[in-house]
Amino acid sequence: MLEFPEMREMVVDAVRTFSDIEYQQKMWVDERYQDPNLIEDLDQNLSALYDFTSVAECPHDYIGAVLVDIDEAEAMEALHIAIEEFLGSVDGSLEDAVLIAMPNWRKVVDQAQATLRVLTRER
Repeated sequence: MLEFPEMREMVVDAVRTFSDIEYQQKMWVDERYQDPNLIEDLDQNLSALYDFTSVAECPHDYIGAVLVDIDEAEAMEALHIAIEEFLGSVDGSLEDAVLIAMPNWRKVVDQAQATLRVLTRER
């Protein structure tokens, strides 16, 4: 079982990955084809927010543990909404390369950037 600092690090890393379209292209698409054993992909990062923790779905429950305050919970909630809207509008069996090239993926990236700013702000 992950300890809370490890959970936070995993969540921040996943948000950072969602916020960086160049990283996604490099790791999820370009390097994926070079190394079929590579685990880094969209599903792995979704798992960090939804399966290993439920911080994206229930961010307010994680205040004081994984999230510091209400601002972080609200930022995670906004990211959850962006991800859910995107996933609800696409065929989940599509390759990562196709998904991240879709114009509405940019909403997820933009919201992840905003969420990352809140999660990494100076206190």
